[in-house]
Amino acid sequence: MDASLGNQPLKTKFPSLFNIVRRKQASVTSVLAVVPLNISFRRNLAGRNLRNWHGIFASLQDVNLQEERDVLVWSLHPSGSFSVSSMYTALITNGVRVPQDICQFKVFLWYLKRGVILTKDNLTRRNWNGDTRCSFCHSKETIHHLFFDYFYAKFLWRAVHLMFGISPSLSIEDLFVH
Repeated sequence: MDASLGNQPLKTKFPSLFNIVRRKQASVTSVLAVVPLNISFRRNLAGRNLRNWHGIFASLQDVNLQEERDVLVWSLHPSGSFSVSSMYTALITNGVRVPQDICQFKVFLWYLKRGVILTKDNLTRRNWNGDTRCSFCHSKETIHHLFFDYFYAKFLWRAVHLMFGISPSLSIEDLFVH
């Protein structure tokens, strides 16, 4: 995004206009390509929305669009390239603290990868004599069952897939490959 426009996307700078625009994926180039402008809103612009639209239009009058590809620029590093240290520095200087829960989660993932979560089948290998069936559905309780085959596990993987576009994992190995 151009520095004269505030180095942030127009949808972030003007969220109320973005909410009522018909074509949310339209580029600035496609909007400015024809006269009248190639843009429409779901309702008439009035008040603050009309003022914001006039402000956007006035700021875009001086923009010189070129046929070059857009380039991502990491604003937290002078070179414009991402670095872990620049991200870490930004987090620390803004008072972000890593919660203790993250460390516990990493330990849990390590246990999961090693296959040593205390499921009933693992307890049986340690001479436990209890029922080896899942308390919820009465299938044999294994790590794979609890994390991938059980109804709610499948539901959660589907939700993750839909929300984040991450393909559902089919096994523990698959979890750690990505």
